Amino acid sequence: MATNEMNVATYIRECSDELQRLSKDARLHLLEHIFGMAALEAAKYESEMRPPVVPQFDQFLSERADEEDYITYRRSTLQEALEDLVNVAANRLEGKARAAFYIPNECGTGLHRVAGMNAAYGAHTAGFKISSQSIACGLAAAIHHPVITYDVRHDPAWRPWQWLATAYDYRGCWSFPIEGRGRKMLGTFSLYFKEPAQANERDMLFAATITDTAAEIIGRRV
Repeated sequence: MATNEMNVATYIRECSDELQRLSKDARLHLLEHIFGMAALEAAKYESEMRPPVVPQFDQFLSERADEEDYITYRRSTLQEALEDLVNVAANRLEGKARAAFYIPNECGTGLHRVAGMNAAYGAHTAGFKISSQSIACGLAAAIHHPVITYDVRHDPAWRPWQWLATAYDYRGCWSFPIEGRGRKMLGTFSLYFKEPAQANERDMLFAATITDTAAEIIGRRV
């Protein structure tokens, strides 16, 4: 992960209490400013490291492949940056929960894991439907509102997915939408608790800080 992004994540971890006292608009404005300054600094050094290249005609046919490689690179750096936020969440919750980030597919119909949990869990949930009839992150993305499930074993909507919760040993599941400007859906953030868990106001404020930060990270890479 880039040094600037690591510093931002460190700031969020160390100053989470102060950030939670701000309004959502003030918090988002501050995070935009921080990431904007980091991006400017990174761009300055990037221009020093990359010599100018004069395009040649024979490069035309490779442009599409280069573009695909660039998209792959952007996604890999996105994963790296969000993994750090996963660690921030895990540290704040003192190991009581695991976390994961999901981003929508190009059609905006399903979600795919990009960071957190593990690859096997991501394979089971690949393409998780975004719908008002869905659960967890799929429902949060559809209604643009947090979905707090105290105990998946006692929620009828979870019956088709209880095998997954049992296999990965969690009971409580909290999911939060990640929104960009104009309420554009950029993804979701989920927390998985081994025991049933209810969210309090402090939890919701912390989740808002994480999702606002994730919105800045995702918005710069997709």
